[in-house]
Amino acid sequence: MSITACYVVKDEQKFLDESLKSIKEIADEIIVLDTGSTDNTLEIAKNFTDKVISYAPKQKHAGAGQEARNESLKYATKEWILVIDGDEIFDKDSINELKCLTTNPKSIAYTVIQRNYTFNLHAPNFRFANKFTFPGYYDNRITRLFKNDLRLKFTGNIHEQIDASVISSGEKITGSNLVLHHLRELKGKEKEKQLAYLQTNLDTLKSEPDNIACNLGAAIIYHNQLHDYNKAIHYYFKTLELDNKNLKALINLSTLLIEQKNLDAANEIIGQGLKYHPESDELLNNKAVCLIHAQKYEEAEGIIEVILTADKENANALMNKGFISISRKEYDKAVEIYSKIINLAPNYIDVRLNKASVHILKKENNEAIEEAKEVLKLDRENEKAKKIIAVLNLRNHSKP
Repeated sequence: MSITACYVVKDEQKFLDESLKSIKEIADEIIVLDTGSTDNTLEIAKNFTDKVISYAPKQKHAGAGQEARNESLKYATKEWILVIDGDEIFDKDSINELKCLTTNPKSIAYTVIQRNYTFNLHAPNFRFANKFTFPGYYDNRITRLFKNDLRLKFTGNIHEQIDASVISSGEKITGSNLVLHHLRELKGKEKEKQLAYLQTNLDTLKSEPDNIACNLGAAIIYHNQLHDYNKAIHYYFKTLELDNKNLKALINLSTLLIEQKNLDAANEIIGQGLKYHPESDELLNNKAVCLIHAQKYEEAEGIIEVILTADKENANALMNKGFISISRKEYDKAVEIYSKIINLAPNYIDVRLNKASVHILKKENNEAIEEAKEVLKLDRENEKAKKIIAVLNLRNHSKP
């Protein structure tokens, strides 16, 4: 079966070449619709396809994404469409499954795994990884592979999706194990994009104040991008007023309250969340953090062990276990835990700095210096690592 790869891009020169290389052998046709690039995006695209289209969406912010997506579909001539972004790389191990899905289809549309690489250890469902300079990732499922069918269109003002039109056509969406590696956080434009999303959310809330997705979206952006915690808390509580079981709101709000040291309020939200989601690793980890702050280490460790029994590589649980070990002055145990994390995620700078700090507490200056040097291999300008090396070298030279 034949496949069209459809891109909508703007200023994607950083990763577009690698993205196009990842699909050139599987795509019979490549469409690149550019919405106003000012860098070398167009030149890169033309090295792979002659179907490069410049397009200015009529809508601004809200709706512009779905408009551009749907415009790109008009140029597709092959039987199947794979939608991919300029900061996504198609996993080479997914090639055989892609061929199977499009040769012997069981459905008109398939979800793929969008693997979002991140520096944020607290991202829901974070997993350690040793890839693309990140410490780890979290997965989303999105519908990106579907038949070239005029009934199928993208909808949604913020995160445009094909799902609604598939369902309204009477067809079904089936899961797949196809993986798209998503490198958004390395682009350096995440805040600009999130602020545009915020404006769209706020505009929508003027006419739809009870829109759950927009309340939650506004809360997350105020929390993570603008650090306006009062507004974030307002929109999290509004989300929970509309949907008191909303897991993402419960996790994020309890995390924010912990960050603000408002542990009583955090515990109340965590309790509410665990009533509906008793097996949520994120809520259980947040409960453990509250117990650690209260110096109730045995209770915290009990929760952490429950999490690690089900998921021995759970990032937050391992980090919390390391913190408990330091609090108890069990430094050898802390080093062991941090070493395990480094084996899982060699690029995780913060845990290397934590390990160096424990070596300092153990008066193992040389080991701390070596760990700081590993940090500088990953980040040559890391001030904490430079300071560790400078201070410890001075101590070593001042010894009698």
